Amino acid sequence: MTLEVAGLKEKARATYVTCLEGQVKVLKKDDEGILHSLNNLGTVNCDLGNYEKGLEFLREELEGKERALGKTHPRILMTLDNIGNLALVLKRMGKIKRWNEVTEKYPLDAIPFYAGGI
Repeated sequence: MTLEVAGLKEKARATYVTCLEGQVKVLKKDDEGILHSLNNLGTVNCDLGNYEKGLEFLREELEGKERALGKTHPRILMTLDNIGNLALVLKRMGKIKRWNEVTEKYPLDAIPFYAGGI
């Protein structure tokens, strides 16, 4: 069971930060391990309500995946899906201006679930 699943999201966030700090010392910039840690930090920050910080990590992960894999690689969809989930939260919270900014910047209509509009 992971810390996140156990409901220990703040402890999970701290562990992910420590992991990422170690990874950037020994791995190449767009290494899969670093990108995975960025995804973990993005999602856990969103779960904790730190939406802007979460988006920052997810954006960095997306840019790394695009550099490493190309913009059309299927693994990009996971990151876009997480950004799409964040956009839905912003919309439900009534943060329509921020929701518009996020959905204009990222091609969420490329994800089948969001193709009908969010």
